[in-house]
Amino acid sequence: MGNSGEKKKGRGMSTKLFKKMAALALSLAIGLSGFAMPTFAATLDSTLTIKNVEAGATVKGYRIVKESNGKWVVGKTGITIADPSKPTASEIYAIASAGDFSGLDTVTFNASGSKYVANNPNAGIYLVMVTPAAGSTGVYTPMIVSADYKQDAGEDKSSVLDVTDSNKQFKIGTTAYAKKSTPKVKKEVYNKRENDQVTGDSTKAGDTHQIGDKVEFKIGTAIPLYTSDYKNPKFEISDTLSTGLKLDQTSIKVYNGDPGATTLLTENTDYTIENKTETGFTVKFAKTFLLNSADKSKINVTYKAQLTEEAKSGFDPSTNTATIDYSTSPTTNDGKDTDRTKHYTFNINGDVGTKLNQTNRKEEIVKVGVDDENNTVTDVVTSAETTSSAGKKAGAKFRLYKKDASLTTAADYKNHESTLLVKRGLDASDNIADESETKADGKIRFRGIDAGEYVLVETEAPAGYAKNETLVPVKISAELDTDGNLKSYTVTINGVEAGKYVATYENDVVKTTTGTYNPLHFNNYKLGTLPSTGGIGTYLFYIVGAALLSLAVAMMVKKNKSNAAAK
Repeated sequence: MGNSGEKKKGRGMSTKLFKKMAALALSLAIGLSGFAMPTFAATLDSTLTIKNVEAGATVKGYRIVKESNGKWVVGKTGITIADPSKPTASEIYAIASAGDFSGLDTVTFNASGSKYVANNPNAGIYLVMVTPAAGSTGVYTPMIVSADYKQDAGEDKSSVLDVTDSNKQFKIGTTAYAKKSTPKVKKEVYNKRENDQVTGDSTKAGDTHQIGDKVEFKIGTAIPLYTSDYKNPKFEISDTLSTGLKLDQTSIKVYNGDPGATTLLTENTDYTIENKTETGFTVKFAKTFLLNSADKSKINVTYKAQLTEEAKSGFDPSTNTATIDYSTSPTTNDGKDTDRTKHYTFNINGDVGTKLNQTNRKEEIVKVGVDDENNTVTDVVTSAETTSSAGKKAGAKFRLYKKDASLTTAADYKNHESTLLVKRGLDASDNIADESETKADGKIRFRGIDAGEYVLVETEAPAGYAKNETLVPVKISAELDTDGNLKSYTVTINGVEAGKYVATYENDVVKTTTGTYNPLHFNNYKLGTLPSTGGIGTYLFYIVGAALLSLAVAMMVKKNKSNAAAK
């Protein structure tokens, strides 16, 4: 009996020892093999969720990182991620851009209310791609979510994958918020010089100019990420110039980034230019450029155009419209956006622009003939344009010079024409803004001029009248709103507000325009009369000069006769 008890006790000890040794061997085997505890010792995330995706979209995940022998590794050969547990944005971008998802495990996200859900995924990081519904105007940016192991309550920490290195733990969550990239286009006046006579001229959406000025433009946009499943991706930038603007066809440049030598793209490699004329062009980006992994979040196109004689006036701008057309999915090209700039010139005694009642409009400055009492002289045919045309003179010629503080007389301005650019339309620094000759209505008309300060000079008087040498200061001031619309402009002549015009807008379109007037009469004295009021004027110099000349001639004749008699 005693021996039997001792044998039982020995067998019990042997069994316990065997179990301990087996457990130790198992632990050692696990340690040597590099495995963590079996995955059933930890809980795997069971749901992946994508939010902010429109109804009707297709959402699919590709496992670019997976578990292998207790480690995180890339999903297949050919994928480059330096640290599979912490892929960088550039690495994700490159994988998505390459678009080679064959051989990767996938999960499909199904619509569930306002979100898309994938149930029971395998462990790993998933690159999620969204194909928008037909008719969508945006392109979804790729995103990543992860299915990771979590520590179970009461379990040994070794049950968490790679727990020995805390940096190996996923920082990516099970939920992602989709970002829909809807490309926009921004059109602006580039390298703009502000005019001190224009309030609000800091806006890049509009400006004022004279005919002949060259304007530089910039079109800015961003190209979304296109992957290789876009077999024929489309992204185009087109520009349309209205009447009054002429494209410099040699000036078009395209950049991936801020304009500069290092960001300049190569024509016929990165893009082509089509439909190039004086009124516009289209930049078409190459498929190879659209599918490469370079950041294309700042695409810029610059070019120049010139304001022509066909430019509109007042509240009717010459416009320049940029448009982008692009693919929104591998099979649709529904994306589009536009933006435009506005460009204004001004007239004196000319067109004010949209919706102002031109029939009842009064003049701003008029050439009038007067007698020695400053009464108007009615020796010309009256004008049908105005209700009262007495004394208004045809045949007077004028030049409107840009103001130069160093010049103080009409002769000064005339003398400087030989040393300054004088032909209108060559450059913004031209000395002469415009020339005018009055018709029967007497109106001194100038057109296509910029806001600024000028000097009006009469270069030739009407027949039978003395030329008026008075320098008349002229100023055009304007106001632009932040959208580049012309809110108002004022014509001031000889210090008097001769005309002021105001517009209201609705949805970027002129709704109403109004005008007030206080016209200036620019007088010429009729030859043979002297002004009796308001100062002597220049005519006196003509009379005195003529008298002195006559006296000199008479004295010379008398002297010649005396000399002849003496001989």
